[in-house]
Amino acid sequence: MARDLQAPDQTMTRTPRRPSLALLLAMGAMALPPVAVAQPVAPGVPAAALPQAPAMVQAPTAPVPPVAPVAAPSPMAAAPTPTSSGSGATFQSKVGREKAAKIETRIARLHKALRITPAQEPLWQNFAAVMRQNVVELDGVYAKRESQYGAMNAVQDLQSYAAVQEANARNVQMLLPPFQALYDSLSPEQKTAADATFEHTTSKALQKSG
Repeated sequence: MARDLQAPDQTMTRTPRRPSLALLLAMGAMALPPVAVAQPVAPGVPAAALPQAPAMVQAPTAPVPPVAPVAAPSPMAAAPTPTSSGSGATFQSKVGREKAAKIETRIARLHKALRITPAQEPLWQNFAAVMRQNVVELDGVYAKRESQYGAMNAVQDLQSYAAVQEANARNVQMLLPPFQALYDSLSPEQKTAADATFEHTTSKALQKSG
């Protein structure tokens, strides 16, 4: 009788296992994109009262200043302007401008060489003022000569040259009285320095004019 009983079928299909909840959640997190959850809105609250996402604020840009137009150079700008000396005079001749540019250096150099003291300063200023005025006088003579360049004959050129030499001689005569007063106030050491300085200056001037 036991033989008549049939053994259970070994090929019976097994019931598949149901995947665990943790596995499903992990697969869903990998396969599905994140979903934004809407916040619950209380009934009766208007939409305008809800918090809004901050808007992007654009930084204010600084205003660009207007570019000033560049003025065209004046045709007169290229013309040489007369040079002014310490005396306040202006010079029209080329020689006058050159002498005016050098006179203050010469005055300062001579002041240092003679070692002028504070007590001698008023006498020195009188002498320096004549030196500056002599440059002004020479400028007038040279300006006249320069204005006649190319239009003078040989005789007129010699006459113009003589006028320049006469102006130089007058300037030396103008220097003598204030320098005599200054020289008398110098110490023996200062006089020795003055003698050597002026001997060198006059010899150089004679060589140049010769």
